[in-house]
Amino acid sequence: MLRHLPLLLVTGLLLVQPGCPAEAAPRLTLTLESATLHGTLRALRAYYGWELTGPDGAGSVGFKEAPGAPHSRFAWKEADAGTVLRSVAEAFRLQVAMPAPDVVRFTAGAAPARGVSYRGERLITTLHEVIQREKVTQKGAATTPEVTRSLELRLTLRTPGADRLSLSGLESLRAVDDRGRTLELLELPDLRSRSEGASDLPDERTLPLKLAGFDPAATRLVTLDGKLTLFRTTETHRIEIPSAEVLKAVTRKAGPLELQVSGLQVNDRSVSGEYRLQWPDGSEIVMGTAAERATGICFARLPSGRRMDLPGQVVEQSFTPGQPRTARVRLAPLQLPEEPVAFVWELPLRARPDVSADFRFANVPLPLAAERDVPKDTGKLLIRLARSISLREGELSVGLARRVGKGWGPIRWTSVELDPLGEVRMRGVAPAEYRVRLRFRRRDASGKLGTPTMLKSTPATVAVTAARESRIQAAP
Repeated sequence: MLRHLPLLLVTGLLLVQPGCPAEAAPRLTLTLESATLHGTLRALRAYYGWELTGPDGAGSVGFKEAPGAPHSRFAWKEADAGTVLRSVAEAFRLQVAMPAPDVVRFTAGAAPARGVSYRGERLITTLHEVIQREKVTQKGAATTPEVTRSLELRLTLRTPGADRLSLSGLESLRAVDDRGRTLELLELPDLRSRSEGASDLPDERTLPLKLAGFDPAATRLVTLDGKLTLFRTTETHRIEIPSAEVLKAVTRKAGPLELQVSGLQVNDRSVSGEYRLQWPDGSEIVMGTAAERATGICFARLPSGRRMDLPGQVVEQSFTPGQPRTARVRLAPLQLPEEPVAFVWELPLRARPDVSADFRFANVPLPLAAERDVPKDTGKLLIRLARSISLREGELSVGLARRVGKGWGPIRWTSVELDPLGEVRMRGVAPAEYRVRLRFRRRDASGKLGTPTMLKSTPATVAVTAARESRIQAAP
């Protein structure tokens, strides 16, 4: 079927999808035996109709693989798109991002640092980044400098086993530091649509939380609790209108949706014009990106069977409570490679935002807290546990042997507790070259530590430099 796959087994019918948007991506049943990255991406491109590329152009037409390219096996059964893309990235040790609704990029490099996850009944929430900043400004002859402090938490939200993440909004948030202060949420994040510049997979959404009001002496957040609202149902409605008919005013309905086309213009394969959407109050149309943009919902179908996304600008919208919602979209000028035979709208409609999902985290360390009172002529050592190690609480013992001449000095052991992100930061380490030894002991539910397990340090030796952070990875 595909020459670049040594063996391809399809456990279901593999259909070429005409560029389906991420919000409406069908589930995949497919088995690939001994497939290269290029072969895997070509197979997925044939199914989803998306543009999927890897490092050095893998997945592109005409790409030639290097001899001895890595192979992997996949056995997807009714798998959603997010699961499929993550499994490919994991198998070939790549990072994956979706910068547009029909564009997938795999890039070289280890997966982003993992965080601690809270698995609820309807939502998996992962806290993967804590950003704390302090800016000191001296104004004129003032004796006391002005200090500006900020704190941002980045969480990734994912619905287990679902095709897409149907979030309505953040209902509540409670964050308390270890000095007893309750923090204030500076900006309510928009969770209903994909933010501009986002690269989330179809079943993910990044939740940035910008907080203020924490005590300057705080070292951690003892409480971080939130509640989110999800839409109960998501259904995609499809409308197709032949090219000859859209040249005049036309109205079409699909379920509770109404589409009004005020006359699209196709001049020398260049498309322009406007259309208007109407849908029931209490529902939400997924428009692909931020609220002022509309991508991945309107397409031109070409004679070759290819579909091209027709992005637009939302120039007017109405959200009066109790009244139908409306949006008027103006298409961005776009030159098509062929005269279109039809125009297609695929409109995912979310309804009934009445399902709640919560997340809870405790003892989240604040990065700047440990910087205080650390000598400036010392360095830092960050130790990050690999994904294959459980995130359950435990104790990591770090043994450092300093280089002495051509050999190594005695091993000095330090026992440290893992933070909720599965990391350890050792500060105040004297600059030198060290040989590293790692031992890990899991802590059970009763608080008892288990038998030590030796871990592998990558790299095995590390150079610590003053005022800089050196990093190593811990693996089984």
